[in-house]
Amino acid sequence: MDLRLVQQEKMNMIQTTMELREVSGVAVPFQNGIPVPSFDAQQRLKLDLKGMWKKERFAADHDFSLSERNDRWFEHALLEAGGRTEVDFDDSAWAQRPTTPV
Repeated sequence: MDLRLVQQEKMNMIQTTMELREVSGVAVPFQNGIPVPSFDAQQRLKLDLKGMWKKERFAADHDFSLSERNDRWFEHALLEAGGRTEVDFDDSAWAQRPTTPV
């Protein structure tokens, strides 16, 4: 296989954001350069998201979804959203579904 193709494939792959770093002899998980906090329940304010939610099915472009996030990506995402991210967007035609308890 052509080495240039292999290098191009590596550049096109999604970059990992999780890594293990050794800190004082202990392997600590880091994501995006920040230590991953404990998964234990935290003593802080929580927002309960139970209830009815609006849902719209759509055909996702997975190549776009998994591509590098940059200014051009965000511009394209806003265009694709077609106003769905705006507070006054009319979602009255969307299906309502209850959230699944965790």
